[in-house]
Formats: sequence, C-alpha cells, structure tokens
Amino acid sequence: MTDTPKDATSTGAKGPDELRRQIDETRSNLGETVEELAAKADVKTRARERAAVVKGQVQGTAAQVKDKVTEQAARAKGKAADEAGHAKTVTAESAARAKDKAVEGAARAKEAVLDGKARAEQHPAVVQAEEKVAEAARRVQEGTPEPVRAVANGLVTSGRRRPGAFAAAGAGLLLAYVVLRRRKGGRS
Repeated sequence: MTDTPKDATSTGAKGPDELRRQIDETRSNLGETVEELAAKADVKTRARERAAVVKGQVQGTAAQVKDKVTEQAARAKGKAADEAGHAKTVTAESAARAKDKAVEGAARAKEAVLDGKARAEQHPAVVQAEEKVAEAARRVQEGTPEPVRAVANGLVTSGRRRPGAFAAAGAGLLLAYVVLRRRKGGRS
C-alpha cells in the first residue's frame, strides 16, 4: 500500500493556491504553537519571570513593613520622650518637696537643741552636775596609769564608731560582774 495524497477537495481546498495558503497558515499556526510549547518548556526563563514577580511583591511588602515600623518607632520615641519629661518633672517636684522638708526638719532639730541647751543653762543644778562630772573625770584620768588610759581611749574611739556594739559589750561585762559578785557573796 502506498500512501496516496488526499484529494484536494476533501480538505476543503478549492485549488492549488488555496491549498498552499492553508499549508502556510498551518505552518504559521504550528510555529506559534511550537514557540508557546518551547516557552512553557523553558523552565529557567519561567523561573526568572516568577522570581522577578515575587521579588517585586517582596520589595513592596518590605517597603510597607519598613514604613509601618518607622512610623511606630517614631510614635514610641515621642511617647518615651513625653514620659521621660513627665518623670523628670515629677522627680524634680518630689526632690524640691523633700529638700524643703529636710530643711524644715533640720531647722526644728536645731531649734530643739538650742532650746534644750538654753533650758539646761537656766538650771544651776544641771550646770553644777556637769562641772562635778567634768571634775571627777579629770581626777580619774590623772589617777589612771598611762597604759590603762590608752586602752580606755581606744575603747572610747571604738564606742563612737559602733555605739551599739560598745553598749552590748558593756552590758555583757556588767552581767559578768554581777554574776561573779553573787558567786563570791554566796561562798563567804
């Protein structure tokens, strides 16, 4: 069997010129179809095109996010500045009130000390007692050997630095003295 060309009348052509035109048209359609198929088969080019589209979308979204973040940061900065200004004002006012109260308290304390001293000086018995205590202290100091005075001065200095510890030690010594005294009293 041999392939015989189809009759020109079966394809709808009305002559050789019409047939040539149809062949050219079919070739042209086939070329376009091949180009479309080649474009679909060109994965690399399609990926680049898709990447370009996605890149554009990402850049647009990034720009929007950047704008929002910048706007929110500006709002937060403004709010922080407002809060800091308010805190500074409140702190300054509180400090001024505290200073005024401290000055007032110091003045009252000074006045109380001066009043107490003036009242004590008005009473001759207080002045006499102070003089007698000073005289007794002078006599004790003169009659005390030098090594004992050095130790006593060290104790006084320590007592001034830590009065609570010094008072506790004195109370302990007093208690020990009382206990020893009772033991001796019980034996005799």
